Order: sequence, then structure tokens, then C-alpha cells
Amino acid sequence: QAMARLQLERKKSALAFEALKLAEGQLPKDARVVNAVGEVHLAIREFAQARAKFEQALGLDGKLNLALFNLATTLRAQGKLQIALKKYEQLQKRDNVFPGLDAGLGALYLALKQYKKAAASYDRALRSSEIKPKLRLEAGQAFVLAGQWERALKQANEALAVAAYRADARALRAEARLLEGDLGEALVEITRALSRAKKAQYFVIHARILERLRRLAAAVDAYKEALKLEPKRIDLRLHRARLQVRGGAVREALKELKRIVKQQPNMAEAHLFTGIAYADLSKENEAQAAYQRAIAKDPKLGEAHYRLGRLFDDKRQLPAALKHLQKAAKLGDKSKSWWPDAYFNVGRLSEQRKLKAEAIAAYKKFLEIARSSDANRPLAIKSLKAFGAYKPPED
Repeated sequence: QAMARLQLERKKSALAFEALKLAEGQLPKDARVVNAVGEVHLAIREFAQARAKFEQALGLDGKLNLALFNLATTLRAQGKLQIALKKYEQLQKRDNVFPGLDAGLGALYLALKQYKKAAASYDRALRSSEIKPKLRLEAGQAFVLAGQWERALKQANEALAVAAYRADARALRAEARLLEGDLGEALVEITRALSRAKKAQYFVIHARILERLRRLAAAVDAYKEALKLEPKRIDLRLHRARLQVRGGAVREALKELKRIVKQQPNMAEAHLFTGIAYADLSKENEAQAAYQRAIAKDPKLGEAHYRLGRLFDDKRQLPAALKHLQKAAKLGDKSKSWWPDAYFNVGRLSEQRKLKAEAIAAYKKFLEIARSSDANRPLAIKSLKAFGAYKPPED
């Protein structure tokens, strides 16, 4: 078993199998040996075989926590996320400091798009005595998705301190700087990453930075480069089409969006961007239907609620507009450019409907999160003063 582990660490899976088959023949009912066979299957991504071995190991020894951990990890790799979560939680009750548990939970929460939980799990994982750069970068990605750019930047810097050449750490720094709003530094970092490695995800980060800089044609080109590397990624086609809408190539983008919806009818963002394209063409009814389909596919898609709320507002259907804007405000975060506007319009519509408490709360939140240059700040302050609820910021 020890020889097999050594061969596995050296990525010699065939030799590992030979060693483990010998051990399994000699010790057919040893849970540790069966678990080790499963680990080889897991290492070469034979998930069904790995799962069978880990379950067999647990049948032989139900208290073997390593097999339970490996089973949870395999289930996560298979996309059976809820079952994996139950297994991780079972292990957590047995041993909440089991090596790798917090990192495993973090990866699972990322897959479930529960980013704050993922960040919290990785935060615990980073308290271990031995922290490898891989863990730092995984944690950094969770921090980015949770909107915690300072924590993400710290992990990128720590990884670069060990190996300054790492392109993945440069890319993480770029994402952290993008989230911070330092677009110049973000552009420098992603350019450095791309000079070291041409990866689709790096081109995606590049595109997002260029979009924020309003260099839309260059951003579209960056998505094209990403698609050359990973042509089957529909999400890249989707975001390229979205940028084409913003850049004025609406009809061309709409054709692509319709193709994407046909291929992936349950992709909520495809319906969202289709709605944006229709709205740009002044086809309000088609846009409304597309936004509603997006929400039906993913009720937590904040931008769909925001867009639908603004459309209902334009139609003067105020109760429906307020409902969706309130939902958007709750679902948004500081990484979403529309988030402050959602709160401002919740305040405005609440004020129109004589909902004083709701209006005051929304205006205050808007002032808290909006940029100092936001054109709606004076209007929010004026309304708060009229309510007698404005408190000037302290110097």
C-alpha cells in the first residue's frame, strides 16, 4: 500500500495498480487497501470505479474517515453535489479538523454557487499549518466570487512570494484588482499572466477588464481568443454575444443568442441577454417574455429581476416594478454594476407609493454603495432630507 501511494504521487498509476492488486489479493478485506485502490481510480478520473471502491471500503470499516472523505470528493467530481454535501457533513460531525475537509467543503460550495460559504470554508482551511499555493489560489477564487477582493489579493501575493512566475497567481491578482476597481493594475496583471500562459480563463478576465474600460471591440476579440482554446464553451459564446449587443451589433448577437437558447434552453443567462437584445431593439413584449423565462429558469438571477423591474417601471406597472427591483437589490452585490441603481429605484418607487420606511432604507443603502460620482446621489439626498432622515457623512 505504501509503495502504491508513492507511485501514485509520482503519477505512475499503472504501477500503483499493480502494487495495490497484489495487496488486495493478500488482504481482500482490508478497508485501507480497498480505499487505496479507489484513490488510484480517483486520481485518473475513473469516478464510478472510485466510488464503488470507497463504498466497499466503508462497508468493511464504517469508521474509516479517509474513505468517507474520498467518497464525498468523488461524488463532488461526479456532480452529485447534494449527496457529496451530506457525506462531508457526516465527516464533519465525526472529525471537524480532518485534513482537507474545509478545502473540500469550499470547493463544493463553489460548485453550488454558495460563495460566502465557500469563502468561509476556505478561510478555515487556510488556518492549517501547511498551506500550498494551490490551496491559496482556490481560496482566492472563492474570495473573489464572494466579493472579498482584499482577501483574494492577499492569497495571490502569498502564492507569488513562493513562485513569482505563476501565471495563475497573476490572473488572481487581476481579478482582485478588477473587483477593487483598479482597472489599470488589473490590466497590467492579466497581461503578465497571458505573457506566461495562453489560457481561456485568462482571456475571459482580460475581456471583463476591457469591458469595464469600455473597450468593447477589444473585449469581443478577447472572448474570440478564449473560444479558440475552448470552442465548446457556450458561456463564452454567450458573453461575446452580450458584448456585441452593447457594441451595437444587436441583430448579429440576437441570432447567436437564439442558437444558444436552442442548444441550452435551461440557461437562464441566455434568456436574460436575449431580453436585453430585444429591449435594445425596442421590442418590449419580447424582452419581458425573455426576462420572465430567465427568472423561471433561475429565480436568483438578480439582473433579470433588475431588467424586468425597470421594464415594468417604463410601462408604469409600479407594483410589479417595485417587486422585481426589491428582489434584484437583495440578490445583488458590489460586483454588479446595476446594484446601486436597483436600490435607488426601490427608493424612488417606494417614495411614489408612500412607503416611507422602505424608501428611506433603500436610499440610505444606495448612498452607502454608490460611487461618489453617481448622478442619482443628489436626488437620494434630497429625498432623505425631505423625510428628515439625512445624516451628512462625517469628515
